[in-house]
Order: sequence, then C-alpha cells, then structure tokens
Amino acid sequence: MKIINIERAILSTLIFEPSTLDDILDLDLKSSDFYHPFYKTVFEAIMKLKTTDKPIDEEFVKNVLVKNNQFDEVAFVDILSTTPISNPAIYIEQIKEHSKTRQIESVLLDARKQISEQDIDINPTIILANIKQKIEQIEQQQKIDTYPKINIFDTIFQEPENLDFILKGFEAGTIGILTGQGNTGKGFLSLMLSFAIADTTEKLNFLDLIVNRGKVGFLTAEDKESVLRYRVHNIGQYLYRAVGGDNSVISNINENLEIVSLYGTGIKIYEPNSKNNYTTSKWISYLTRFAENKKLVVIDTLRRFHTAEENSSGEMSETLNVFEKISKKTGTAFLLIHHTNKAGAKASDEQTSSRGSSAIIDNARYQIAMATMSKEQCVRYGIQEEDRKWYVQVDIPKANYTKPIPKKWVKRIEGGVLEEVILEEAVEGKYNGRKKAK
Repeated sequence: MKIINIERAILSTLIFEPSTLDDILDLDLKSSDFYHPFYKTVFEAIMKLKTTDKPIDEEFVKNVLVKNNQFDEVAFVDILSTTPISNPAIYIEQIKEHSKTRQIESVLLDARKQISEQDIDINPTIILANIKQKIEQIEQQQKIDTYPKINIFDTIFQEPENLDFILKGFEAGTIGILTGQGNTGKGFLSLMLSFAIADTTEKLNFLDLIVNRGKVGFLTAEDKESVLRYRVHNIGQYLYRAVGGDNSVISNINENLEIVSLYGTGIKIYEPNSKNNYTTSKWISYLTRFAENKKLVVIDTLRRFHTAEENSSGEMSETLNVFEKISKKTGTAFLLIHHTNKAGAKASDEQTSSRGSSAIIDNARYQIAMATMSKEQCVRYGIQEEDRKWYVQVDIPKANYTKPIPKKWVKRIEGGVLEEVILEEAVEGKYNGRKKAK
C-alpha cells in the first residue's frame, strides 16, 4: 500500500471511528509524520476537535478546514471514500518510517548543499558529526514506545519493589469486581471502603482491608443524587460517631472523596453495535479525566456503563479492556460493582457466581463477593431465622497478588450501614447473637 493510501486510511478511521484516536495517539502519531500536505491539515483539524471536546466526524472536520481556508473537496472525498482499517498500529509504523526516511534524506541534501556552496575546504569529520547528530534526533523523535523486557538475572538477585496495594490483595492500576445479589449492600460496602481509603488520618479501617489511602472517586449511574445523599448521610453519621466526633476526619474525607451521580446521563464506555462512536469516546475521555490522581474509582454498576452482551466472552473482555486501558494510563484501580447470578446468593466464595460471562471475573485481578447468610449458616451460628437477612458474608475469593484473606461478617443496621461483627458457632443450635468487631 502506497504511503498516500495509508495516510488516507488512517484519517478515514479517525473520522468514522473516533474512539480509536487515543490508541493512535498512544503510538505517537504527529501531523508532521504525514507526507500529503492536506492530510496533515486534516489530522491537525481532528486534534483541534479533540482538544476542544467537540465531536470528531465528517461535518465537524470539514467546518474546521473551511474556517481555516484549508478545505480541499476532492482530497477530502478521497479520505471519506476510503475504508477504515482495524489494525492502525501496523500502518502508523509505516507512516512514521516513511517520515523518518524523508527527514534523513532532507538532512543529507542539506549537507550536500552546504558542501557545494562552500569556497573553502570543509572538515568532513565535522560534516559527518552533524549528520549523525541530526539523524539521532530524528530517531529519538520518531521512536514508538516499546515494552521493556524483564532482565531475568537482575530480577532474581535484586529485591523487587513492594506491590502498591489499595486494599489487601488489590493492587493500584488493576481491575477489581464487587459481586453480590441485589439488596446485599454492595453500594454501602463500596461507599464505606471509599470513605476509609479517603481517610488519610488513618483513623478508619473498614474490615481491616485498607492498605493505602488517598483520593477516591465514586461514580454511580444506578442511583439518583437524592439516594446518594441519603447513603452518605447515614454512613457519615455512623463513622463520625465511630471516631468520637472528630470533625477533622470528616473534613479529610471531604477533601479526598469525590462522589458523582450519572443517573440519567446515558453514560456508555463500550457499545459494540453502535455506529456513532463519538458518545463512547466522550465518556471514555470523561472517565479518564475523573480517574486522574485517584487511588481508586468505584463504578456502580458495571451493567450501566456498557451495552455489551453479558454472556459474550468477547464483548465483556472488550468492556473490561476499556477500564484496563484507563487504569494503565492513570495508575488508578477500578472496583466495578456487578450483580451475581442466583447461585451466587448462596455461596460468596464462588468466583463463577457473577452474572454473565466468566470473562468478567477472569479479566479482573481481584474480587469481593457478598452473600446474605444462608439457612445452614443461620443454624451454625445460632442466628434466629427472622434475623438471617440482616447478616452478610464478605469474602475475597480472588486476590491474585496475596495470600488468602479471611472471610468477614457484616450486619446491616439502621440506615443500611454495614457494621462488622464476629460470629461464633452456636452450641446445640442455641441463639448466640453477635459481637461487634473492634
């Protein structure tokens, strides 16, 4: 494929599939890499639309070019009539290689011109040194990010850096899943963990899971702001009493925790059957900005953030891949709230208990599973049957980077708040009640 055709195909891909722009920019493509002058201006127009947070499509690109007196109708139609490509990375490498060759040829021509115009002898060593320096600069400018190999010898004999955990077993920059049936308290659990991580005074440590603290974001597309306010009020009042009425703790959390309701906005970061990728591209950009400089972002719930078929392994892998890319770019961990299937209501320790494709759990590095107390557990711990629904087991069946973590019990108290409790096995089935965890 000729370089002109390749440049045309890349621009066609950006116009008709703008969600690919971030991936293409990750390959360090610049307007100066384009050979065709008009194609260079088209790429610059696309970049201007991105920086001003405007849609990237045929009409908006055309308007920018017309406004700048740069529009070439014939050349623009050539771009629009070119089929978008599915593997732009290969072709971008060719564009950059061609650009590098042109720049090197320009350096050599300049050197030849310099020699021919001089009336006196020129030291060839100086000329060669200048050429070498300019070519090295070109190589550096054209360098595409490479993925470093692990030095096996050094890795074996040098102590590695400690993993950066947010929760026990949950590393920064990875994806975790919080699963549970409806009405088990997933929203309250995730909010209470968010409060504790945001507490840099270190006076809160919910379920003894907190390892690192800092800024946290909580995004819900499932609940209205009024519901969020209700939950935050109840949790805040409970924690305020737990720290002895220390206002500084609440002020600290207020500085570090950002809670936003996206209810009714139609947020979608992956729509496999959509012909208009501008919407998903816009939301991906929003989510990326929201995640920057945060330790953790909670997504409530995963189902609300995509239109993929939950039983499709491929589509759900692609959905989680969007979060992985943002996580890698920002260094932020994502905790995605997801509903379990019916079997999951009986066994919190099943990794396969989440609804839909197993790819949801397989692609995550961490899982918290919640399950209401079963009838068998009710007998084991001597809990009265009518009280069983108030007790929820919190398990971490998947934590790839640490040893197994003990299961915990929480009790749903007034206002929906979860309070950790320690249960002891009953003697001959007698009611034992519970002890509040310290």
